[in-house]
Amino acid sequence: MLRIIILIYLISVATNVIAQNKDTIWQDVDYKRTTQKGFGKTPTQYPIKSSHYIGLQVNELFRQLLNFSGSTSSLINPYTLTYTYNNTAGKGISLGVGYFTSKIVKEGIVNDTTNIHNTINFRVGYDKKIRIGKRWIAGWGIDVLFIGGRQVIYNDSFFGDTEWDGKTKGWGFGPRGSLLFSINERLWLGTECNWYLSQQTTKIKITTKQTGFVDHKTNRASNGNLQVPVAIFLIAKF
Repeated sequence: MLRIIILIYLISVATNVIAQNKDTIWQDVDYKRTTQKGFGKTPTQYPIKSSHYIGLQVNELFRQLLNFSGSTSSLINPYTLTYTYNNTAGKGISLGVGYFTSKIVKEGIVNDTTNIHNTINFRVGYDKKIRIGKRWIAGWGIDVLFIGGRQVIYNDSFFGDTEWDGKTKGWGFGPRGSLLFSINERLWLGTECNWYLSQQTTKIKITTKQTGFVDHKTNRASNGNLQVPVAIFLIAKF
């Protein structure tokens, strides 16, 4: 986390050094100042024109570029691709989607196991952004979540073959906060934190191949996860 903060700071310093005409880049043609009720006399900047933000999670890329070979932290934000639209008042809609797939094969003396796991996460919600200075944008919102997945485990054993098949469906909701830093007019770095409450139901079917016996189970789980801002997004704004 400290290395990521240092990286963002270095990018900030570099962009200020190489900028030939910062006043031209950050003219008020793209932003206006308005005083909103509840903020007293402090002006808040809002974009004059509507904006689109497309974000791609790049933690793994940064880890490779900075050679974080000793890092063992796992990525807990499941939304790989994000899209946000904000109107002239900074209000809009935010979408996020992520897909995870894995296949693990373990060969043993007595049994062989194949574990196939697929998960998809989707969210949609309200988004509000405000300008902070010339290079920062803060945002907040609330999302509704949709979760789906399937996990199949094949166990090929000397004592008998079994198949474990679990299908998961779920939903949730919760608040989200975001912070964006401008590299230039079109390219931004962003991060977010959220606190999502979710409920998931997994229907399990266990089949014993030799006997044909089938067992059905249903598991239900409720989660309340606070995700700290460890995910870094590379964002294109237009």
